[in-house]
Amino acid sequence: MDTGIPDTSRSASCDDKIISALINEFLDTLTQNKCDMFVKRYWYGESIEQIAKEMGFTNSKVKTTLHRTREGLRKFLEKKGVSP
Repeated sequence: MDTGIPDTSRSASCDDKIISALINEFLDTLTQNKCDMFVKRYWYGESIEQIAKEMGFTNSKVKTTLHRTREGLRKFLEKKGVSP
């Protein structure tokens, strides 16, 4: 029975750990401000407006920085062989 039904929970967990490690590796390459913005938005779910106010930036600056950071993450993951 084990050979006929794969354990998807175990492989997904392994994949999650790999992706998590790669994202952490990517975050380590960012400046503190960019990392803070990214984590506030995508980990804590803060709004653009809230991030801009807390960090003293315009909404436009936050949006542009997040867009460029997402693009950087996409390229980083592709280099590592992961398709986002």
